Amino acid sequence: MHNRIVLIGFMGTGKTIIGRQLARQLGWSFADTDWEVERSSGLTIPAIFHQYGEHYFRECERNVLAQLLPQSHQVLATGGGIVTDLESYRMLQESKESGVTIIWLTARPEVIYQRVACTPTRPLLQVPDPLAEIIRLMQARHQLYAALADYVVDTSEQSVNTVVQSIDRFWKSGEW
Repeated sequence: MHNRIVLIGFMGTGKTIIGRQLARQLGWSFADTDWEVERSSGLTIPAIFHQYGEHYFRECERNVLAQLLPQSHQVLATGGGIVTDLESYRMLQESKESGVTIIWLTARPEVIYQRVACTPTRPLLQVPDPLAEIIRLMQARHQLYAALADYVVDTSEQSVNTVVQSIDRFWKSGEW
């Protein structure tokens, strides 16, 4: 029985806000891997990147994912780069066999830039040309997201409610 939904996708595509509303609509719990990494480490994500680097962050993220994936009746928002960690990717792929539906939220690079470029909590965008970095990272991750996704929703021009309704209809259709 498919009783868990995992949201994947690039930063700024709305995984947290959409996930929270979707969970409310389904009457399920909501979790966010980024929040759980911060809670369990006692550090913000930028602080983890600054003090320990991306490799350590991905390790923390992997541990959180392993704890959260088995929980039923849950919507889980993941960090944008979770698919780049081989073990996390494998866990997500294998979870589909045990009742997880994976939804890929997308948005155009320019929209993502507008949503997150001025946010200092995005360590991977602390570069001279954030839009170019968004495009580069999106291209590097595209195949990873695509291979995992049961359903894809572009959030560029849609309201949170519209996206939630689209996911809800897909999930209830049982077409995964």
